[in-house]
Amino acid sequence: MQRLIEQLLSDGAFGNAIGDRDSIDRLAAPAPDVLPIFAIDRVARAAMLAAARDVLADIDDLIVLTSDTNISMSRGETLRPDFVCISASTNSVYLIELKKSAQTAREAITELLGYEHEIKNYLPFLANHDLNFVLISSEWSTLLDHGAASACAWSRKKLLCLEAGLDNGAVTLTPRIPEAWSITGVTAFPRESLQTFQLTLEGPAADEEGDPDPRLLVAMNLLARSGDRAGAHGFAMLWRDRFDPASRTFHITVGGVDTIAFFDAAVDTGMIDRGQGHFTVPFQEAVAAAPRTAPASLFALVRSIRPVIEECASVTMEGFFDWETARETYFCRAEPISFEFWGMLGDHARAYLTNPAVRGYRMSLLDGGRMDWTHPFLGLFLLQSFRGNQFLRDGEIHLSDAFALGSALGMDGGLREIINNPNAVSALPVLEPAFLWNSYTTAHMLEELMLVASSTSSIAPLGELHFSLRAVPLPEEQTGNLIRWISKQVLRDQSHFVRAFNLGMRGGVAFSSALARATGDSFASTRAALAPELSDIRAAALSLLAEAKANGPLNHEQLRLADLVARTTAWDDHRAMDVFRLLDTLVPAVAHQLNAVAPSNHDWDWLKQGVREVRAAGGRPAIALSADGTLGTMDLTDPALLMMGDVMDTDNEVLFLNNLSGFQTLVKTSWDALARGDHFPVSGGKNAP
Repeated sequence: MQRLIEQLLSDGAFGNAIGDRDSIDRLAAPAPDVLPIFAIDRVARAAMLAAARDVLADIDDLIVLTSDTNISMSRGETLRPDFVCISASTNSVYLIELKKSAQTAREAITELLGYEHEIKNYLPFLANHDLNFVLISSEWSTLLDHGAASACAWSRKKLLCLEAGLDNGAVTLTPRIPEAWSITGVTAFPRESLQTFQLTLEGPAADEEGDPDPRLLVAMNLLARSGDRAGAHGFAMLWRDRFDPASRTFHITVGGVDTIAFFDAAVDTGMIDRGQGHFTVPFQEAVAAAPRTAPASLFALVRSIRPVIEECASVTMEGFFDWETARETYFCRAEPISFEFWGMLGDHARAYLTNPAVRGYRMSLLDGGRMDWTHPFLGLFLLQSFRGNQFLRDGEIHLSDAFALGSALGMDGGLREIINNPNAVSALPVLEPAFLWNSYTTAHMLEELMLVASSTSSIAPLGELHFSLRAVPLPEEQTGNLIRWISKQVLRDQSHFVRAFNLGMRGGVAFSSALARATGDSFASTRAALAPELSDIRAAALSLLAEAKANGPLNHEQLRLADLVARTTAWDDHRAMDVFRLLDTLVPAVAHQLNAVAPSNHDWDWLKQGVREVRAAGGRPAIALSADGTLGTMDLTDPALLMMGDVMDTDNEVLFLNNLSGFQTLVKTSWDALARGDHFPVSGGKNAP
């Protein structure tokens, strides 16, 4: 094999010998018409695809520098990579290693890392992007797959894995993307996973104009750069403290990822069980009594920036909360100034900003392309999207969505009216930050709503939408047009949905638990007036639940929400939302006729892996097409869907759940038919791989 590979390299035919290169380019490239989402279970695969694509980009003009010869600079040492090459067009270096049959997987990966260090002895400051690894093997063990995946996903190496074979004496080389990441079933960051604490700054941390001292922005930048270097994952928010009457006090909230929360969530989904490996049980026992807290890396990052911050303020760490809890405490206090992200959160933020679909369809979110992730409007949007709290994330409009949208618009209108009242001056330190946080939320919702509307043929266009993030009165005619359009076009005049939307509009300010705490419950009378209507809706929800229970067992989410709803004695935004989320499990979403699905580079191997792993965990796997046009693997738990028998031959057959029209349809089909697009429209033709 060594001689055959050397001959290919000498003849300039090595790149041409690698088959199926187009599939790597297709899977690694962002789809131009599909908006990106952060998929935790696809992190490793996406990294390996990107690494393979980048290695292949310059592989057609390699010049062999050494072939199984010693490259060590130190006498008495021996380092013999199989091949060291250089690209004639880019001067990027290639380390090509063949795993011998008698060689262990550990040795193959270790040798590549050792050779990397020696190459950088010769070429200091050689960028990782300019150093390419190619690992060729005819046998791929579990350890070798995992080592390759780790090199790409966590160490950010440019590594191409090639599976070697012989065909009539000729070498065949096929790109290999190892399935080294087990599907966890955790589709978003669990609440407990984003742990934060506050850097309280005491001192003159403002400049002469009352803006944050420039050193605070330097500290934010240092946090992000240091976090990337440390391989940590987190975010930071610089904010003005409106509890200070002079508005010259600033603080920094820092957040890191508590990885134990992901483990707990995977256990809850059943994708990890106590019999799975010898790691699960002792790990659960070791962390059972440990409090959820930010990782040690976050405290180390904060220590590294203290010298900069302490030049303008003394620093105290306090307020240790998960992000959702912290966010509620900031609602009536904090004015966000700037955000930063690092690690995989930062990678996603930067990739989102440059994604062609985002640049093409979400320019209003980017302020015409002039905004980046440091602006609170985009920073908060990204942070909430990590949590899976993005409005209309699946492209469907449920009762809880109608209520949430009505609540946001109702609070927006109510706060604008109060803030512009001359008698409201004393309450402005509370109301203005509440308005700002809610205006960001409302604008995000309207952005998503306009995207959904543009993807359907059953919603008449609204026309140009004007929404201000400043607390100025909005024209009544414009507001009225928007409300009528939502009721008639988006909600299609369906009584239950319009009722939920109007209830949210009327109770937007009154239902806010954060405002109630901050203002001493100033809106209690409005909330009391709306309580009978909510109680009627709760009774209707429990009645529908009883009917569903009579027809079959309830799922886990229905049981959880039913318990919360039954124990509700007083109404606020959280308790009202629980009622509508329970109704979501019982009442179909608003049905809309969607346009053809945009062509997308569906990763069928990854989808098949998800089906296999859901099946192995004892679930009923299906491929689901969401109303937003995305494909994913899911575990069917709805009793009505379980009535259809399972497929037997999972290598060739699959269950397919179509949500495009707002009505779920489940069919048995073949993987080939699904890949051809036989079951859903695809604009521009078929989307078979």
